Amino acid sequence: MNLSIRFYTIVWSLLISTFCFGQTTYVEAYYINNANSKRTGLIKNTDWNRNPTSFSFKATEDGTVESISINEAKEFGALGLFKYLRADIDLDVSSTTANNISPSREPEYEKRTVFLKTLLEGAYNLFEYKDDKTRKYFYSKNGEPSINPLVSKIYSNNGRDILYNNDFRTQLYQLIDPSKISLKELRKIEYNSRSLTKFFTSLNPESIVYTKAKSEDWFRLYLRPGLSFNNLDINDLNPSSILNNSVSIDPTTNFRFGAQLEFMLPFNNNKWSFTVEPTFHSYSATQEQNASPGSPIERIILAEADFSSIKLLSAVRYYMYLNDDFTLFLSGGFSFDLWLKQELEITGITSTDFSDEFSSSVPLHIGLGLMYNKFGFEVNYQTAQDILTSFNDYSTDYSIVSLILSYRIL
Repeated sequence: MNLSIRFYTIVWSLLISTFCFGQTTYVEAYYINNANSKRTGLIKNTDWNRNPTSFSFKATEDGTVESISINEAKEFGALGLFKYLRADIDLDVSSTTANNISPSREPEYEKRTVFLKTLLEGAYNLFEYKDDKTRKYFYSKNGEPSINPLVSKIYSNNGRDILYNNDFRTQLYQLIDPSKISLKELRKIEYNSRSLTKFFTSLNPESIVYTKAKSEDWFRLYLRPGLSFNNLDINDLNPSSILNNSVSIDPTTNFRFGAQLEFMLPFNNNKWSFTVEPTFHSYSATQEQNASPGSPIERIILAEADFSSIKLLSAVRYYMYLNDDFTLFLSGGFSFDLWLKQELEITGITSTDFSDEFSSSVPLHIGLGLMYNKFGFEVNYQTAQDILTSFNDYSTDYSIVSLILSYRIL
């Protein structure tokens, strides 16, 4: 339909244009170059979900953006936010894929030069390395140059069993007075940033911790009233029909109301979230249409629709922060219908009643919105949905464009 084509064009044009300019905040930071000279300025804080190999730097707010590679910086960071240290490490590259798990208990090390993420600094320093295939942890003793891998590895004994090398617990045990930790407590230490940071903090409570505290803003709740513009086409798929019983019902406008739960994802500076929204939708319309256009005998068919449902929409949302007050977002997801009322009938020479027999497909939703503090506005498009999937001779294209106001209450 023309409406859907125009909507897709607008959404994708805005999507492309929006991603063309940076949305991530530059923060006061520094880096140390190969000559051990410290440069202060602004670094683009992208809250790296993978260890970076470069970063964007500018000396002043209006300065030229420089891309600083791992070959040019020994260290970079922002006070209280993040710190990365260039290091030559032994990285265990053992395969962990289901059909190719390493048969060796021992790590299979490969020399790498990487930016290690600093999790903690103190009597001992704790680091993390993460890429698409692995997440590994390292430590060093303050004042000593060597950075040591903490060993954790999955392996297999000739493909029969999955086994675990957790030598990192033995390594940790050697760093602490044995009288201060029991073997039971040692076995509870997990190979993750939270558990390891807690352990190293116990070695020195005065340690500087760089891992972010859990955001108090991880959960949000919105009220979302709005208007829905609905289009319904009923398609007669029976090639042997004497009459063409396909009907295009004129667009209608209906009220919608929903409550949205949003869960912020813990990476990339709160730019990504997952939303769940139960929404009440209703649709009521009638349409008369000539079933034999061009024929001297006019045969009128009548389509009557009256249905309502609770739509359960789940989606992923991406935020683009324009300034301190305004935020643009894009979302995409799918919805499922819990039908409350199902009435749909076509009446002509014969009648076909689909009431109480709806079986619907799962439509895609695409949204574009703007937030201003606690208030928001979104345009959401539901792609064509078939609510008669159990019928061989008929199908429907039920699409919705919704204009939604939102107010955040939590």
